[in-house]
Amino acid sequence: MTREEIGNKIIELIKANQPGFEEIEIKEDTRINTEAGFDSMTFVYIMCKIESIFDISIPQEALGEDDDLRRCHRRGRERARQEKMIPTYSDKIVLRAEHVDFKRNLRMDVLFRLFQEAAIAHTEELGMGRSKTLDRGFLWVIASERVLVRRLPKYDEEIELISYPGSTLHYFFPRHYIVRSLSGEILIEGNAIWTLIDEKSRELIEPKANKIKIEGGEKGNELPSVMAIPMPPLTKSFKGIAEYSLVDLNGHLNNASYVDICLDSIGLKEMKDKTVKEIAILFRKEIPMGAEFEVSYEQQKNTYYFKNDFFHCKVVLEEDQ
Repeated sequence: MTREEIGNKIIELIKANQPGFEEIEIKEDTRINTEAGFDSMTFVYIMCKIESIFDISIPQEALGEDDDLRRCHRRGRERARQEKMIPTYSDKIVLRAEHVDFKRNLRMDVLFRLFQEAAIAHTEELGMGRSKTLDRGFLWVIASERVLVRRLPKYDEEIELISYPGSTLHYFFPRHYIVRSLSGEILIEGNAIWTLIDEKSRELIEPKANKIKIEGGEKGNELPSVMAIPMPPLTKSFKGIAEYSLVDLNGHLNNASYVDICLDSIGLKEMKDKTVKEIAILFRKEIPMGAEFEVSYEQQKNTYYFKNDFFHCKVVLEEDQ
């Protein structure tokens, strides 16, 4: 690597790992522990990440006589080593016309589909793809999903989608997502909890008994998963049908289709001048192809709640700037 490439990689690393630093200008001669305002723990952690990525070792003597700093360095090395072991998927995408809405922002249903496809692709890479699941009559389904938007990417913008598995929780496979600009700015954070069901019985299957295993872990700064969505009294309702275009290969309403249904019910008047800030969904039961359903909902300022026997959802909007 050239000196410039190394410098750019380190700057990208700093911005990707330190929320709030995406917009700060960092140059080769920037003293990040003073000019950028990093505390000693953060500074040492970045050093350890650099060691891990470039496979080098910074001697502890370089840290001086500060015993606390040396202890931080040892702990940081171990954390960076563990993070390096977490398998990570990455893909770069240029947003085209089919990816964006009338405001030229990335559409929410497209985002959810990109997350879904990244998870499937990475599962294939990890050896737990179709031959171990779908071809054996096991279906990957999502139990919950959450996204938090810092900034929606625009038409013709190139983004990087990063995804990695969390620690498996018996039947459940957490997965984390990050969408960032090529400059390292974190645009969107997300997570989902995946599980496996039997294609015929639609019951949960035991992953361990079926030799399905995905190694993963947490880095410590993930967006918390949604486990429950407190609901206010819901006074309105609308009806829908799991039409052909909304259904996926599992024969039920696709997770991204729930997003479309909820946002469409909010209406153009609201969506014209507002942008999605957060979406959280709990999937309770499948909505099979052709099924009719009714959804109760309520608005409280810029937050919308949706609920029926099949799913619970919260959508938070914010005024366009």
